Amino acid sequence: MKTVHRNAVKPLVSCGIVHTTDRPHLSIIIPAWNEEAALPLTLDSLLTVLEAENLRDRSEIVVVSDGSTDTTVAAATASLKGRAEYVVVDLARNVGSHAAIRCGLSHASGDHIVVLSADGQDPPDTIPPMLQKLESGSDIVWGLRAGRDNDPFSKRASAGAFYRMFRWLTGLEYPPSGLDFVGFTKQVNSAVSQYTERNLPLFLLIYNLGYSQAVVPYERAERVAGTSGWSFRKRTKLAVDMITAFSAAPIRLVSLLGVIVAFLGFSFGLLTMIRAIVTDIPVSGWSSMIVLTSVMSGTILLGIAAIGEYVWRSLDETRGRPIYLERDVLASERPKDP
Repeated sequence: MKTVHRNAVKPLVSCGIVHTTDRPHLSIIIPAWNEEAALPLTLDSLLTVLEAENLRDRSEIVVVSDGSTDTTVAAATASLKGRAEYVVVDLARNVGSHAAIRCGLSHASGDHIVVLSADGQDPPDTIPPMLQKLESGSDIVWGLRAGRDNDPFSKRASAGAFYRMFRWLTGLEYPPSGLDFVGFTKQVNSAVSQYTERNLPLFLLIYNLGYSQAVVPYERAERVAGTSGWSFRKRTKLAVDMITAFSAAPIRLVSLLGVIVAFLGFSFGLLTMIRAIVTDIPVSGWSSMIVLTSVMSGTILLGIAAIGEYVWRSLDETRGRPIYLERDVLASERPKDP
């Protein structure tokens, strides 16, 4: 099978793998950042499942290298060339997994779409039952983890605390096992493409679109190779994005906190005046002033920080900069109907 550069050859012409229709039945999106070790193993496992289920000739695999600095692009191309219809997108810089997935969705042409992790933790053999539910009428099918036993206790505890806080702040549901393995129809993909925010928590958006949903339980595996790039900083940013994208609760909480602090301040001032007029008890000086100043300063800084998150996101949107830039797109040539 010949590989073509899509930015150099338009449109793609027929050659290579034979489909029953011009458009593939299934598109599998795999975002990858520095996954040269894990990605070939994941693709081998995926292709084995597709072959066993007679899906290989009706599927396309879209790998998005999220600004990788290793040989992820070469590893993806070498693993897929001659074995499946594929698109390998090389992004110019790292933009995050959710933006990389959105890039992959723009290249997906299948009737059904599945998002799969590159590290092998999402088992490819879960895809056939997910596809069955999509073909049975569900618009969205989630791979639901049976548990988080493979995660450290600290990660499980912090995730559980965040999900409870998130539901309290936004009123939205979010499964405690997380959302990151999903399949959906092209209609859902079309709906997702209408959302253009830069800092968009993609899976949370899909979960709350309103389309019919189903779940397929699965056991999340260990990473097949390499180390995770899902750092604490990235998890924190996603958490803030999730809250600010779907709720104004932080600003309202800051407003409420301001009212409470102001009430306490006025009450303390009134109490101080009464004590000075009615009693001979001397007014507290230095210590009280330091405590009040610290509380007020902390409250003001907290309010500025919360409002600043929303202001920064508004500024980020008004700039109109592209969410991602594609350095190159490598693709197998798509066949036409015989």
